[in-house]
Amino acid sequence: MGFAKQRLIELEERGFGKVPNKYVCANCFANQGIKNFIKKNAVSYICSYCGRKDKINPIAASLEDVIGLLVRSIRRLYDDPANFLPWDSEDECYVGITYSLDEVLQDMGLELTLHDETMFDQLYNDLTTHIYCDLWADRGVFSESEAYQAGWIRFIKQVTHYSRYTFALIKYKSDLHDACNVPLPSQILPLILELINKSQLRRVMKRKEVIYRARIVSKGEEVNNCAKDLGPPRNENALFSNRMSPAGIPMFYGALDRDTALQEIRAVKYTGEDRGNFSLIKIAKFVLLKDITVVDFSRHQEYCLFDENISDIELNIKAFLNHFAREISKPIEKDGREHIEYIPTQIVAEYLKYKCRSLNSKRKRIKGILYKSSRGPGVSCALFFRNNHCVDKGDTNKKAFLKLIDVETIDW
Repeated sequence: MGFAKQRLIELEERGFGKVPNKYVCANCFANQGIKNFIKKNAVSYICSYCGRKDKINPIAASLEDVIGLLVRSIRRLYDDPANFLPWDSEDECYVGITYSLDEVLQDMGLELTLHDETMFDQLYNDLTTHIYCDLWADRGVFSESEAYQAGWIRFIKQVTHYSRYTFALIKYKSDLHDACNVPLPSQILPLILELINKSQLRRVMKRKEVIYRARIVSKGEEVNNCAKDLGPPRNENALFSNRMSPAGIPMFYGALDRDTALQEIRAVKYTGEDRGNFSLIKIAKFVLLKDITVVDFSRHQEYCLFDENISDIELNIKAFLNHFAREISKPIEKDGREHIEYIPTQIVAEYLKYKCRSLNSKRKRIKGILYKSSRGPGVSCALFFRNNHCVDKGDTNKKAFLKLIDVETIDW
C-alpha cells in the first residue's frame, strides 16, 4: 500500500483532514477540558488567533491536536449516522434524528472566548471545516446517566401511586426498561448511596458553624425566644409533610445564611386566611456544638465533555447526581398534593439517615442533608435533629447538637 493511500485511510479513521499549521492557546476557550489539554500539549510560544505571546514557556497547542480532541469527544456521544441509521432512498435522508456539527458542538457546550469577531469566526471555521462528518446522530442507547434518571422516574411512580412501604419486595415484570438497564425501584436507594460514596458527597460541618431557622408567628400566638419554641417541632406538633420528612417525624429545617431561611418561609403559598393571621417572623441563629457529617447535594458536579481525563463512568455519575440534586431541590407548592410529591425525597432521606455513615466513624450515621434552596441561590438543610437536640445559650445537654445564640424578630 502506498504512503498516500495509507495516509488517506488514517485521515478517514481519525475523522478530520489536513489542518493548517496554526496554534491556539487556552485563553481562546472557556471549556476547562480544552484549556487543560492545550496547556499539557503546548508547543508554540504564540497563539495564531488572539496573538498572545510568551518568550519563556510554550502557550499554544497545534490546532490539529485540538481538532483531534473535539472529534474524540464528539464520538463519545454521537456517531456517523451511516454506521447505524437506515437510509430512505426515496426521501434521500436517514430514518432517525440527525444533528449538524454546529448543533452537536452547541449541545456539548463548546465556548470560544475571543472578543474580536473576525478572529472568533476564523477559529470556529478552522475547528469545524476540517472535520469530515457534518451530520451526526445520537447513538440511540441509554447512557448510564439516562438509565439512572429513568430509574428515578420509575421509583417516583412506584412509591407515589402503587406501593409506598413494600416497593423493595415486589417482583417486577419484565418490560422495555430491562433492555436499557434501568434500575428497579428496589435498586435506586442502594445506587444513590453508592454514587454518594464514589463522588465524596459527604462533608463535615464543623463545630461553631452557624445555621439559621425561621418561624412565622401568628397574631395572639406566644412564641418565646428559646430553643424549645424555635427549634424543630415536638412529635405531636409535626403535623405537616416536608421535603425530607413525613408528618409526625420532625427534623430541623434551616439554611446556611439568614436570607435563604427568610426566602424559604416567605415563598410558601399560604391561604389568604393564614396570611391575615400572620404577625411576625422570628429568625433564630443556631451554632453547631459538635462536628457532624452530612450529605451535600448543594455542590454542582463540575465536568467538561471535552475532558479526556474523565472516564465515561465518572461522566455518567456526575451527570446523574446533578440531575438528582435538581430533583430534590425543585419547588413544590403546598396545594394539598405536597404530601404525595414529597414522598420520594422523604424515602431517600430516611434511607440515608440509617445507611449512610459518618466520615469520622463507620459506626456513626450522617446527621443531615444539604441541598440547593428552591427559592434562591443559597443552601438549605434538613438535619436529623429533634427538639431535645437544641439548647439555649448557657444550657448544657450531652445529647444536644445545636445551641440558640441569637433571635431576630421582623414584621411579616
